[in-house]
Amino acid sequence: MIDISGLAGSVIGGVFASLIAIIVWEWLKQPRLAIEIPERIPEREPAIQRLNQTSRAFYHLRVRNNGKTPAYSCRIMMRFVNRMNGEPLFTVNGKWDRGPQPLLYAPLPRRILPDGTVETAIGEFPHDFLIPFAEVLDVHPKIPENFCVLLKYENEDECYAFSSWSYLRGRGHRVDEWRLNAGEYIAEIELSYSGRRILEKFLLRNHSRNADGAEISKWYNE
Repeated sequence: MIDISGLAGSVIGGVFASLIAIIVWEWLKQPRLAIEIPERIPEREPAIQRLNQTSRAFYHLRVRNNGKTPAYSCRIMMRFVNRMNGEPLFTVNGKWDRGPQPLLYAPLPRRILPDGTVETAIGEFPHDFLIPFAEVLDVHPKIPENFCVLLKYENEDECYAFSSWSYLRGRGHRVDEWRLNAGEYIAEIELSYSGRRILEKFLLRNHSRNADGAEISKWYNE
């Protein structure tokens, strides 16, 4: 005689084990993002841009996907806090390096030459419709993505938070409302993606007038 109760128990156990395996596999393959500090190698980080009369530095963080699947529609939110008194200062959306600059370029007439031809120069035109495309990115496994946190000019005490709007609202990308004077600050970096969120904190030190004189390090609560 067939043991019906034993057979039913085996079927139920097999189904239960399969469900557990599926749940574990789905958990293992999901995206897992981590925020890293790029290594400070000369001529690489911070990224120094030489201008006619001075230099400016762009300070980055890097997002790495240690999971098995992409993190879709990943956005960056950066909140800045005064370390000394805990006062919240401002919040900006981050811009992915791989995202477009909100600028378009087109030739502009400069003068008519003696032979009747028109001399042109390339003009720069702001276009804020490009900003959403710079703020959202799919982060794939094994392909790290950078974003800029700070901008600092040579021979200036202050530095500035950086976002897509820095191109449109800033003076050489400096936005007065996002100024960070000499001192120490906490940057709370939040990533939202695929219905999930992670939050990591970094310590920003700005004690030098050199373009490469600011520092970013991991923040550990004291």
